[in-house]
Amino acid sequence: MHLILSGATGTVGYNVLLCCLASPKVTQISILSRKDFALPQGQQLNSAKAEIWAQGISQIKVSKEYVLS
Repeated sequence: MHLILSGATGTVGYNVLLCCLASPKVTQISILSRKDFALPQGQQLNSAKAEIWAQGISQIKVSKEYVLS
C-alpha cells in the first residue's frame, strides 16, 4: 500500500513513520514536509491508498496552562 505522511519530522509523525516502515503492508511512503527530505524524484501521490496528517505544534511552544487544563 502507498500512503502519504505529513508531519514526519515531528514527535508523533516520526513514530508513525517508524511504524509504517516496519509494516510489510506499506510498500511506498510519500512524505510531505516543510523541512528538506531526500526523496526520489517523480513521486506520484495519486496512487496513494491512505493519508496520515500528523501535524501539530512544537512541544516547547505549548504553555503549561494548556497542558494542565
